Amino acid sequence: MNRLFTLIPLLLSATGLFATSYYVDNAGSDANTGTSPTPGGAWLTIAKVNSTVFHPGDALYFAGGQTFSGGIDLANSDLNDPLNIFIISSYGVGRATINATASYGLSAYNKQGLSISNLIFDGGSMLSNTISGLVLVADVPGDVNSVIFL
Repeated sequence: MNRLFTLIPLLLSATGLFATSYYVDNAGSDANTGTSPTPGGAWLTIAKVNSTVFHPGDALYFAGGQTFSGGIDLANSDLNDPLNIFIISSYGVGRATINATASYGLSAYNKQGLSISNLIFDGGSMLSNTISGLVLVADVPGDVNSVIFL
C-alpha cells in the first residue's frame, strides 16, 4: 500500500504528462491562451513568448511563412530537462522567420533539452545588428563557461 502512495505523486509530477504546445501567428492575439494554432487561439508576439514560463516537454511553434519581430529569450525559470525536450519550430507551410533586428534571435542560458528547428533567424545586416543570432551559454561547475555564438 505504501508503494502505491509513493508511485502516485511520482506519476503526477512527471513533466511530460503535462506538456503544452504554444502557437504564435500574425493573426493571433496576446490575450489568447496560445494553445491553439488558429488565430483565435494563437499568440501574436514574441514579447508574449518572453513573458511566459515554459516547462520541460512544452513546444513553441511559429506560423510558417510569417515573420515575427524580436528575439526569443529563454529565462532562467524556463524548462531544463534533457529527458523532456522543449521544441521551438514552425508549423503549417514553410518556415517562420524570427526577425531579431537589433537583438539576439534566441538567447538561452543553462538550458538542457532544447530543440530548435525549421526556423529562419534574420538579424538584418552586420551594420545594423552587431549582436550574435543564437547565443547558448552553459555554465558548468568550477566557474567554467561554455558559450556558443552562432
